[in-house]
Amino acid sequence: MSFYFDAAVAFIMLFLAFSGETSLSNILGLFFIGAFIFTFIEYVFHAWLFHGSIKIFVQGHAAHHRDPYGYDGLPFFVGAAVAVVVAMLISLIVSFAVAMAIGSGILFGYLAYGVMHHLMHRKDYKNSYYQYMMKLHETHHKDIRMNHGVTTPIWDIVFRTYKPNL
Repeated sequence: MSFYFDAAVAFIMLFLAFSGETSLSNILGLFFIGAFIFTFIEYVFHAWLFHGSIKIFVQGHAAHHRDPYGYDGLPFFVGAAVAVVVAMLISLIVSFAVAMAIGSGILFGYLAYGVMHHLMHRKDYKNSYYQYMMKLHETHHKDIRMNHGVTTPIWDIVFRTYKPNL
């Protein structure tokens, strides 16, 4: 249900981005900026909260490490609600249309993360990038200090938590 809800809200946000006087190329650029912003959010949550020192986050994420095939997760509406709140905060600085385009990208990033992470524990695809990221994620499950990115290793490289597959 979360997949469909997040996708619907992300599309609505993207549609709302067209309400302003922003060109298609600007909206798409802002959308991709939002998706990139999500990769940083993903890293921060996974590395600094889920493997950090705040007990409630650590305990919740530990369930995933105990049972990687389980269906632990946030309530279905949380990702979309956070993306909308972030977009509304962004709209205090920039136009509503710009904020919606960025917020939509953030939510699509979250959606891609959720799908990719779910599949990593259940499917084996031949796609080389998927295989690369899946191996990094397997390494993370063996060494929780390393490879916190699920969709990209960029922040692991930046923060020196990247461990290549040997």
